[in-house]
Amino acid sequence: MNAETTPEASPRPAPAGTGKAMHSEDLSRFVEELISSLKDNRTPPIRSLLLALRGISMYIRKVETEITAALPGSLKEQHIPAAADELAAIVDATAQATNTIMDAAEEIQNIAALLEPDQQRVLLDASTRIFEACAFQDITGQRVTKVCDALRYIEEKMDAIVAIMGSALSAQEPAKAMGEPTAEASDRELCNGPQLPGLAKTQAEIDALFDDFG
Repeated sequence: MNAETTPEASPRPAPAGTGKAMHSEDLSRFVEELISSLKDNRTPPIRSLLLALRGISMYIRKVETEITAALPGSLKEQHIPAAADELAAIVDATAQATNTIMDAAEEIQNIAALLEPDQQRVLLDASTRIFEACAFQDITGQRVTKVCDALRYIEEKMDAIVAIMGSALSAQEPAKAMGEPTAEASDRELCNGPQLPGLAKTQAEIDALFDDFG
């Protein structure tokens, strides 16, 4: 009895990017080329392998679609940097306010030195409590810094995902930017709060605007 011989599969192409991170599109292409090289082999083991490879290819494309839908460009390009800038502005504003409060507390202590002992004690106790309360600024700054570090970490991971996905993301229709005003935008969505330093209009610019209307 002649044993059935297994046809030799044609040489398979090596996946692009060997030795470094492979783009999902390269991996998908490699799987498709592997399927093509094996499709003439009809032995049961090869047929099972082809089915498995088809499943892998479909799964890769599904993951690409899901990641594309869940990763709008505005998140990385707009919202994460904007959030980090706003948090940095919070730290600066609280630091400035704290310095002003502490300067005022020092003035209270200087005035207290000119008063009677009983009055002096009351003002010194009050100014001491002010100094102690101002410690919040250092703690708040540390916590906000941790949040900024977390945002930077998320941004780095998003960069890595985009690098792995390759052109699969850019080929998709850009998602609508998060927070972009629409015709039905509410007042709350339109109230973005104070502008960051350097972005806000100066008083001179505002005065010039009113002069134009006058």
